[in-house]
Amino acid sequence: EPEESITVEDLPEPAAEVQATEDLPEPAAEEPAKASKEEETAQKTVAESIKPETALIDIMTEKQAWRTDKPGFPVKNIISAISLNDRVFLINTLFGEDPLAFQDAIATLNGMNSLEEALKWTAENHSEWNLDSEPVYRFMMAVRRKLK
Repeated sequence: EPEESITVEDLPEPAAEVQATEDLPEPAAEEPAKASKEEETAQKTVAESIKPETALIDIMTEKQAWRTDKPGFPVKNIISAISLNDRVFLINTLFGEDPLAFQDAIATLNGMNSLEEALKWTAENHSEWNLDSEPVYRFMMAVRRKLK
């Protein structure tokens, strides 16, 4: 079957063009005072925008789910809280494919008594870690099962 062709005559008439009227007021020029007030608002620091009653730990908790999620049953050794697949994943992503560094970290963390101590050690020894990433989440959930 031949296709139907559409001609210009078949198209609907275009809408009448809207003409600008000369009665509209001209836009007001920006006042320098407004610009400086906007600049002041933009220059506020994060510290100024945080309410005084908001604690730093609350701000960190909002971003780092491993701080508030339930870790599971307590364990005596962190390695028992990490599956074999997660061990490979963590070694490759967090420890630069170095299984000895992973084992040393587990041994060090197993010897600690509190999560705060573990966080301090982690910040000092692995400051390059993104604390909001999936590998860190999995690792820290295992650490939390050992250290409460």
